[in-house]
Amino acid sequence: MQKKLEKYISEFPGQKARVIAKKLGLERAKVSRFLHESDLFIQEDCAWHLIESKTLELDLPDKWITATSFERFLSGSECLFGCNAVNIVISFQEKSSIKLDAGIRLLFLINMLARSGKNVTLNFSRCQQAKGYLNRAGFFDALDEKIIVLPARPKSSTAKVYRGGSNKLVEFAEIHANLKKYDNAIPDVLTNTFIKHSSEEYEVPAYNLFSELCENIVEHSNSPIPGVVAMQVYSNAARPHIQIVISDAGDGLCNTLRPALKKNNTLGKKFDIDKMSDGELLAIAYTRGGLSRKNITSDDCGGLGLFTSGLGIKRYGANLMIRLDTCQVELKFENNRFVIHKEHSNLPKLPGTHIYFQFFIDKTE
Repeated sequence: MQKKLEKYISEFPGQKARVIAKKLGLERAKVSRFLHESDLFIQEDCAWHLIESKTLELDLPDKWITATSFERFLSGSECLFGCNAVNIVISFQEKSSIKLDAGIRLLFLINMLARSGKNVTLNFSRCQQAKGYLNRAGFFDALDEKIIVLPARPKSSTAKVYRGGSNKLVEFAEIHANLKKYDNAIPDVLTNTFIKHSSEEYEVPAYNLFSELCENIVEHSNSPIPGVVAMQVYSNAARPHIQIVISDAGDGLCNTLRPALKKNNTLGKKFDIDKMSDGELLAIAYTRGGLSRKNITSDDCGGLGLFTSGLGIKRYGANLMIRLDTCQVELKFENNRFVIHKEHSNLPKLPGTHIYFQFFIDKTE
């Protein structure tokens, strides 16, 4: 009730308890009692107001924003989902530039905050350049309509106007859990861009990798919120590379993988799944065959699931980062198996699963 009252009174201050109760579909007596007993509200002339405007203002780094620096930014503030602030303002700075891996995390963070009842504002007043890039990438097409954009939302989507017109960018594409809404062409688009900057010999394994990652969202995210996939080629970086990001707001990879493995005893008695960290579980899942979230709904190990993705990583020698609800795992392929390069726990909440591949390329353009 508190969050509902805070949000409503923040948006419509100066209303009587009976009006507030009616608008929110709550019992008048309970609303009145809560307002009188709470130290968050004050009554003036029989009308209710928030004692203070609870707004949390956060400034993004004034430089290139990567997934790593974005995580430092999150860790430097209180939990955005659990804080008392009703209003959250996130501002880009004059020199802020954002990479794809950070952009997709920002998108899911603020979309989920908006769905949790927070009033979110994204401020580009000091940095139109970042706004222009995100518009071209399709960020605003996937942004929750309740989120306020300053100084204003783009009048048109340059991602829609120029979609498919760049050989270095695959714009944000939504992946719906509803199979009827799933665009089967997405893996083809990703594959074509990928092999242009790597090698045509990777066409089949790359297609299998991208298809599987997209289909995992369709089949297992269990979320009404569409997942998102995108690709960006950074050919002018100190070490040229391709970024592929894929995110969904579902139950979380390990939350679905653990029950599947326990049910089917896929790993055998040697491994105590309950005692394994998320990183250990994912390292084994990407190394061994037959491990898939598909197993959670079927005793038929019909797909190689994560293992197929692992084969793709083995082939390309890429970095792999998986961000879950409150932890992050970085895996590297060494001695014919995946090992934990870094594992971070107790991170700020970021619902869903966010998978990031970085494929290094030799040529520069």
